[in-house]
Amino acid sequence: LHRGQTLDRVSAWLENIYGYLSAPDGGGIRHGTALSGYEELTAGEARLYCDLSRSYITYLLHEHARLQPDSL
Repeated sequence: LHRGQTLDRVSAWLENIYGYLSAPDGGGIRHGTALSGYEELTAGEARLYCDLSRSYITYLLHEHARLQPDSL
C-alpha cells in the first residue's frame, strides 16, 4: 500500500535514521553505542536528528488518522 509514495518514503527514512542512530557501526547514538572511539554529537546534529524524527513521526500519525474510517 502506497509503495513509492510519500508515506512509504517517510517510513523508510525513519527506519534509516533509527538504524543509523542505534547501530554501533552507524551513528551509535543510543543503545548501540560502541564505547571505543565514541564521538559525541554536536548540539546541531542532535537537533537535526530530533527534528527529523519528530517531523516524520508527526507525519505518520497524521496519515494514520487520515486513513482511518470515520467512526460514528
